[in-house]
Amino acid sequence: MNFVNLFTSLIIILILIFTYLSIQKIKKIYIIKTADVASIKESTSINNLVIISGTVRQYENILHSPIYNKECLSYKYMIYRNTTLYLQKIGIKWKLIEKGFKSCDFIVEDKSGTAYINVHNAKFSLNNKIEEIFDGIDIPQIIKENSNLSLNLDNIKQKLKFKENILKSGENIYLIGKFKSNDNETTSINTKSVYVFNENPKNIITKLYFVFLLYSNIVLILILLIFLI
Repeated sequence: MNFVNLFTSLIIILILIFTYLSIQKIKKIYIIKTADVASIKESTSINNLVIISGTVRQYENILHSPIYNKECLSYKYMIYRNTTLYLQKIGIKWKLIEKGFKSCDFIVEDKSGTAYINVHNAKFSLNNKIEEIFDGIDIPQIIKENSNLSLNLDNIKQKLKFKENILKSGENIYLIGKFKSNDNETTSINTKSVYVFNENPKNIITKLYFVFLLYSNIVLILILLIFLI
């Protein structure tokens, strides 16, 4: 295979990837825009997807975030290591060396009632990221002593970047899903379609449109490149 054919194949693969990502963004936009807004009590009488909002509370279990050891109901974290000077020159500054996600069941309350949320298969989109960069020798002791991390941070001397998103009890959140009543009058959720946000869905739609347009433009540029080869 010559260079032109190899380059064309690479472009086609990128087109397929960004097309898939664009479709996923549009699907999420459609779900948010078509869901009915309802209270927890009203949600049980609506057969379609609904958006409910309320204050999140601990149900039974509680988690501790892997980086800052904070009590939470859901966390997502990433740790990056500084790359070599060569990679930095071509724009690749960080390499992902560890990541993780975990959540536990919780309840949501509004003025009309309480909902029990089973997080199995739930999709979380949390916008409360903590991001900090430390030299290996300056990593805070609270992070080094956290047993939830699999990395041995004492042996790392390069610069590290830590990112962590958590959902804490007491936060206001939005959920999209199908709801039903159970025997003890607490609302439960159909876990086939559950989206959990901690910001207004209207703001999320704006961000999703932006990313969709970005990916779509990348696809168009890649298609144009194929015709120019």
